[in-house]
Amino acid sequence: MTNVNNQQEQNVNGSDLSSQTENGENNQSSFGADTAKTAMIFGQSEEDIGKEYKEYKAFKLFRRVDADLTTVKDSENLKIKIAEVIKFGFGNVIVNPRQIRETKKLLVGKNIGVYGAVCYPYGEELYGVKKHAVRKAFEEGADGVYLPVGTSDVKRGRFENIKKEFTVISRRYKRKKIFAVLEVGDLDYTQVERVVKILLKSNVAGIVSGSGHEIINRTFSGASDLHFLSGGKRTVVAYSCSEKCKDVVSLFSVADRVFLKNAPKIAMDLKSNLEF
Repeated sequence: MTNVNNQQEQNVNGSDLSSQTENGENNQSSFGADTAKTAMIFGQSEEDIGKEYKEYKAFKLFRRVDADLTTVKDSENLKIKIAEVIKFGFGNVIVNPRQIRETKKLLVGKNIGVYGAVCYPYGEELYGVKKHAVRKAFEEGADGVYLPVGTSDVKRGRFENIKKEFTVISRRYKRKKIFAVLEVGDLDYTQVERVVKILLKSNVAGIVSGSGHEIINRTFSGASDLHFLSGGKRTVVAYSCSEKCKDVVSLFSVADRVFLKNAPKIAMDLKSNLEF
């Protein structure tokens, strides 16, 4: 299993990233060559053109961030956090079910998705409870839900329970987005592989590499496993608690989106590093 993981990370960190680096250098060279011409056409300095380009690239990156607001408990703090989300232009927010309706009102017209964290973070509730919780989240106006896979079911080999839960719920709400949260840091590769196969067949919209409530010692490799096992058939969301923006940015090589508890700090650090 270790060899499989090492090979996957080598593939991702080796050929893929070296290719991206090479392409990035070529693109940067091309951009630099065209900067003067662009600045002349728009009547701006090359410095201003470069700054606008960096802002544009950062904004595109921020749109691929899901900001975790599940620890927010009161309305005043929620308003502050939502203001930060709007400021940076994050793509989605993840909130507790009781705050879905209020969050939707705060984000009217902002084109930012509101996802309910249902049976979160452990997903150990009974099947009937999960169905009810998902239904209530959508009644409150959620655009989608983050629904955890029960780790105890995985460890006890109750894969039929997982199959039933996610197949029925995904079919019932096939026009909504169901994201399965899988605590990859608490599972071995074989267990992750088994669950991913079930989730792919159940037609979930995506798979999240964790909730942040478990210690994840292999954040990159966990997302890499999901990337490899899903084969590009589902959105992969990588959870990260890193304080370094470069660590978060690196996750985009193996994930379509990232799920961050400290999204505003990461965004500020990135802006600071890009000097705009």
